Amino acid sequence: MVISVIIAEILASHSKASNTFKNYMVETLSNINNNLIEQEHKLTQEQHDDFFFRKKQVLIQLEKMPSDFYPRVCWYYEELTDEVNKFFSEINFKDRDEKEVVEKVINRFERDCKNTVSEKIVVYTTLAENLVRHDLTQQIKGISFIEDLKGFTVNSIQGEQLSDVEKENLAQRIQVVLNSLA
Repeated sequence: MVISVIIAEILASHSKASNTFKNYMVETLSNINNNLIEQEHKLTQEQHDDFFFRKKQVLIQLEKMPSDFYPRVCWYYEELTDEVNKFFSEINFKDRDEKEVVEKVINRFERDCKNTVSEKIVVYTTLAENLVRHDLTQQIKGISFIEDLKGFTVNSIQGEQLSDVEKENLAQRIQVVLNSLA
């Protein structure tokens, strides 16, 4: 029982947790029999109070914690955004036209774009933000990835690994990009 609380505290220290493991830990902690622990008299009053305080706190933390529904997916939202930004900054785009830059980025993240719709949209959004930031938008308005952004809805990525906050943030980023291209 004490071990379960410690494991749950470690789990709660992460930014996300596997949905199944998080649910398992919440169920395990919730099923700890308080009366049985009190009857055994193996804990001092101070240890007892500390244990139940920690159990209550970690349950609250786990309930608030975003779930990862795809534990095999390589990227989280911020990591993927950062990686696309980093790759874009390494491209010598001054000697290339917009379509070449787009092709280079899409080729680099092709596998990621095939993993989930949300990963594809994060790559496309981050790419579009960089193109807008560097004024490389003359030839991209009709390119298919822009059309994918125009067709994006939060419902198209329900059940994927993004938290609700990340989904909302992504939708806002897309809207800013599309407004910049209008």
